[in-house]
Amino acid sequence: MGESSMINTGVLQRNPFPGNRPFFPAEDQLFFGRDKAVSELLGILLKRRFVALVGASACGKSSLIQSGVIPALLSDMKEEWVPIYIRPGRRPMESLIRGIQQVFSKKISESDVHSFLKSSKSIGNFLIEKGLGNYHYFLVVDQFEELFTWPVAVKRRRSGKNPDSLHFINHLMRLVDEEEPRIFLMLSIRSDFLDYCSTYRVLTEHLNRSKYLLPQMSRNDLTEAILEPLRVAGATVETGFEEYLLNDLEEVEPQLPLMQHALKQTWNQWKRRGETDQPVSLDDYKAGGTIRGGLSRDLENLYQSLEFYQKEICERIFKTIAYKTGREEAFSRRTTLGNIARIAKCGVDRVVEVVEIFDKAGHPFLGYQHSAPLSSESEIELSHESLINIWDRLHHWVDEEDESIRMYLKLSKASASYQQGKGTLLVTTELQKAIDWRKLQNPTPAWGIQFDPAFERAIVFLNTSEEEYIWSEKRKIIIQRRKRILNRSIIIGIIVIAAAVALVIYISQNRPVETDQQVQTVAQEPLSEQHSQQLSHTDNRQVTEEVAPRSQDNREMEQTTEESEDQAVIDREETTTDVVVAQPEPVVTRNGEPDPVTTRGKETEIILSLVKDVAYQSVGISRNTDLQGLLAYQSYLLNKKYEGDAFDPDIYKGLYEALKKLVSPAYNIYPSLRHSIRAMDWLDRSGSILAASSDGSIKILSGNIADRAAQINLAGTGYNNECLGISPDERIAAVGTSGGGMLFIELENRGEVIHQNREQGDIVLFIENLGSSGSFLSAGTSNKILKWDYNSFSPTMLFTLMSRPLALATSHDGSLAAIGTGSGRLYSLKVSDPSGIKEVNRFGSNQVRALTFSPGQRYLAAGMLDGSVKVLSVDGKRTIANLFGPGARVSALEFSPDGRFLVAASNDGNVYLWNALKWGDPPLVFTENNGFVLSLCFNRNGSYFYSGSVNYPRMVGRPTDPDQMAEDFCSLLGRNLTREEWNQYFGEDIPFEESCPR
Repeated sequence: MGESSMINTGVLQRNPFPGNRPFFPAEDQLFFGRDKAVSELLGILLKRRFVALVGASACGKSSLIQSGVIPALLSDMKEEWVPIYIRPGRRPMESLIRGIQQVFSKKISESDVHSFLKSSKSIGNFLIEKGLGNYHYFLVVDQFEELFTWPVAVKRRRSGKNPDSLHFINHLMRLVDEEEPRIFLMLSIRSDFLDYCSTYRVLTEHLNRSKYLLPQMSRNDLTEAILEPLRVAGATVETGFEEYLLNDLEEVEPQLPLMQHALKQTWNQWKRRGETDQPVSLDDYKAGGTIRGGLSRDLENLYQSLEFYQKEICERIFKTIAYKTGREEAFSRRTTLGNIARIAKCGVDRVVEVVEIFDKAGHPFLGYQHSAPLSSESEIELSHESLINIWDRLHHWVDEEDESIRMYLKLSKASASYQQGKGTLLVTTELQKAIDWRKLQNPTPAWGIQFDPAFERAIVFLNTSEEEYIWSEKRKIIIQRRKRILNRSIIIGIIVIAAAVALVIYISQNRPVETDQQVQTVAQEPLSEQHSQQLSHTDNRQVTEEVAPRSQDNREMEQTTEESEDQAVIDREETTTDVVVAQPEPVVTRNGEPDPVTTRGKETEIILSLVKDVAYQSVGISRNTDLQGLLAYQSYLLNKKYEGDAFDPDIYKGLYEALKKLVSPAYNIYPSLRHSIRAMDWLDRSGSILAASSDGSIKILSGNIADRAAQINLAGTGYNNECLGISPDERIAAVGTSGGGMLFIELENRGEVIHQNREQGDIVLFIENLGSSGSFLSAGTSNKILKWDYNSFSPTMLFTLMSRPLALATSHDGSLAAIGTGSGRLYSLKVSDPSGIKEVNRFGSNQVRALTFSPGQRYLAAGMLDGSVKVLSVDGKRTIANLFGPGARVSALEFSPDGRFLVAASNDGNVYLWNALKWGDPPLVFTENNGFVLSLCFNRNGSYFYSGSVNYPRMVGRPTDPDQMAEDFCSLLGRNLTREEWNQYFGEDIPFEESCPR
């Protein structure tokens, strides 16, 4: 060891170096090397009441303010200074008022904070009103670049000025010019974000007048920063110690964080030696890790010491708090432990466990407030953004996360274009990249909504693209197989024909010569007999021609059973479609009597046809609301008078569209729903709807459209909700989630979670009640089918499918269940005998994506991948009708409680309603929902149905009965039709009448 250059005056117990974090205000006695900068900053601040401290990342701006400027200002005994230190964060105005509240906690209440945020008053006026206008305020806005780096701020900045940032900046600039109270403002800005400030004119003017560019510390300043804290702490160093460190510093960037970390580790190593009477040596420095590589190595060693599950959580923590912009600028951002837990799909306790491991190791890499125990609301961040470039693993994580975010935003943009009809589904290379991204990153809704709220839309778009691509590829294979079979058939046919010709030639050449008598006998046969034989021969030939190809196909099928299996399914479907669509079911009324239309006179038919035509025309009238309403309503009245179809699509559409004009286009739209409605069910006791959203929230919404704004927010699940079921007594709801398995919530206790079970797996996709038995079935990605009890929360394993379930339905009495799988198969079973499960149908690559039984178990409806709906017999074996309308995958199906209507939700963003008594009629199409429509339900008597979707409007309620819509029409109309209008639309042959007698 060399000679000591200092005298030992007693050693401090705590480390005098902060390591890789800024100095705190209470550590000003350990802060050295910036005296000149402190003096110059204060000179500008006191002269102009504003100064912007500009410097590169990791040059020590925060330490300079907290341990240099603030203590120097407080030492001024002439004025009573009140320092207020804030960072803008996601909500800058709230950060400002919260910073003041923290200083005056007894004088500023929560209600004061909320009232200020709702008002337009300035902070100065607010302080004066609270009797706090006599102080000199030193307002520090550190890390001012946060205004431009939050994901939402970045998105808004790309489209122009961020309104939140603009309001905050203008507010700050006005404070500087106000006489009272006296507020002195200091901004701390990274130099690589300085050009962003030029977007704001007032800010630019102040920056040009009062900007201080922080220089790098000189060699003398660095020497002071190394030796003086050791002197204050009572330690000595050997000669040449500081020169060795300074030489190492010349080869690294950023200098200050690496130097502080190395000095902290050196101090710890020196204290561990237990020889505090000896000077701090270069051996201590080298053993502690040195400046070059020490910090990166410490971080990597700490990471490698974690358990496997802790490493996964650690990666998610750093990916959430470390970020970079499109210009490759690295920065740190704050987030809560609860948010990280939701993204990582783990408990908050697991996240706390990892954070505390870093803290207890003596490395404050994750900055947070130590004043309170860690909880889901605790915020953490990187202690310094320089870590991103120092630790190789973190740098790789940030790059990986940046690529993941770009892919997600690209998907979100593509899904929006597809939804608007301007784009197509992903194919080939782009699709494969997106699928690889999904497998590698396993994105969650909590992660996605940080960057774009349309997570559900993007993921459904990706899944749909994948399914459509797989389907098209399978279709190509089937077509190729069909060509091979056809080619074989042609070859065999040619061989058979050639053999037949050869046989005929052979027979003709070897046939014995007939006698003249035989020839004469044949010639004398009666013409009628010859004609009869000819007809008989013709009939037999036709029959043979019909049967022969089938027999030939059968022989070919026997030879190529495995190849042609899928084609047989397609042929069977196409044949069924042709027959059923051409021969729809006979039309009957509710009482089973023949429809009056078939028995009414020709004149009545003409009148009803005219009435329907006027109702159809009314929809196209856009500028005369009264005329549109009158024509729709009068058409309804005449249709009823002449005993037309009570549920005629044109009459319904006329009333529905007119009602939206007369009341409001949003009269049936549920407001204030911010996330996708994944599942919904009817609550009979309260006449309301239980809705589960993709963000984990659970809400009770009014079933009365007039009260649609009313909602009760329950506690929620904390996971991505997928499906739900309600117990017969409506006390308990079962919620299937993505990440949390099955959760049971108590509806009478604000929706608190009372039980959680993962026996179904982490992802539960379907829940179907078994009548009123108090039991239900569930299915998920584990391929298990489980039977549950609402009271005991306990499941019973029924069986495991070979392929993933894509649809599940149970009959209304709970006796039957139907399951559609990813292999294109449809299974049916009696719930009392699950071992008797049978495959009842096979649809190839056109998978079943939704199922529902009709009341009375007459039908089983299946929504298909291609958008069609198949009405099957209750056993699923026979196709009764093929329904068309949806332009994309059917995502949900529901029969009305009386069985009269079938409604389908589709990924094309529309909802389709069929009259179950007239399968041959086209569906009513409703277009109000936006984005993929995911959920449906009817009210108790089937008079209303509701649909939930990904984007706003996320929930819409609609009547099924035209009589309901017509009830209040006269109160909405200001007049009756004139005779001229009547004659123009209805003609003179129909007697004039007042639609609404006055």
